Amino acid sequence: MGGVLGNLFAQFGAWPLLGGVLGISILLAVSYRHIAKSTGNLSATGAVAMLLTLVLGAYAARGSIALSLGAAVIAAVLLDMKPTLHGWLRLIEHRELTAALQLLVLSVVILPNLPSVGLGPYHALNPYQLWWAVILIASLSMVGHVAMRITGAQRGILWTGLLGGLASSTAATLALARFARLQPSLEGHAQQVPWAPAV
Repeated sequence: MGGVLGNLFAQFGAWPLLGGVLGISILLAVSYRHIAKSTGNLSATGAVAMLLTLVLGAYAARGSIALSLGAAVIAAVLLDMKPTLHGWLRLIEHRELTAALQLLVLSVVILPNLPSVGLGPYHALNPYQLWWAVILIASLSMVGHVAMRITGAQRGILWTGLLGGLASSTAATLALARFARLQPSLEGHAQQVPWAPAV
């Protein structure tokens, strides 16, 4: 259906495709409500996959065959990995998800809108570069937290120090100091991290 509606684009514009997406969306919403009510299953994966199939069919008909095939393969892989992905999601705590979303806001929303110009005396302060430092420290803290959850506190701090030292020894020092402040039991491990040379 997506392919048919995509072929009508040249003759009728985007209206047939928009009508098809709207019609399928209404049908899927009614079906989802009925299934959720009768079975208690709140998964919308099937509905999203159907809408994606419609749109990818239209893309392929408009000539974007490589993009459509690539997106279809990725969607098929994600659908096949659904149980594994759900298992991973259950391991994520709410505060970890909040921290990841905050990091995305810092890097995707705020960073691109900062000017990359020198400000202040001698033009020494560059908002764009300073914000990069904030993102680097926040990223190292998150990587360290994940490493500690996976490998334990001592090895997690070791990996934070090694990887952080390759990027920025200053940022790694700040990240490890933060870990030691939040969890005093890790202070000894944080002091013994062998530093990699800063680049």
